[in-house]
Amino acid sequence: MYNDEIIYVLIVNNHFVRWESEKKNTSIKNLYNNIYKKYYLPKNFILEVNDTVLHYSSIPLKNYCKNGGMVIRLFTNENLNNLIEIVE
Repeated sequence: MYNDEIIYVLIVNNHFVRWESEKKNTSIKNLYNNIYKKYYLPKNFILEVNDTVLHYSSIPLKNYCKNGGMVIRLFTNENLNNLIEIVE
């Protein structure tokens, strides 16, 4: 792990788990966009950290991080049978 990165666990619909990383100064808005570009997901999803919804904003991810890591939960209205990465 680099000093300017945050390692986080992404839990999708309480079922799929992935380890990810982002720069500490990545905004919540960019986090949403990065996740959406990486996985086949419905357009509308919710991100949550410690029971706090992460609103689409310019607040940096580091504001929600403790001890260099975090758990981010992603919720969709649709059931997902698989979490598939987009391969370019």
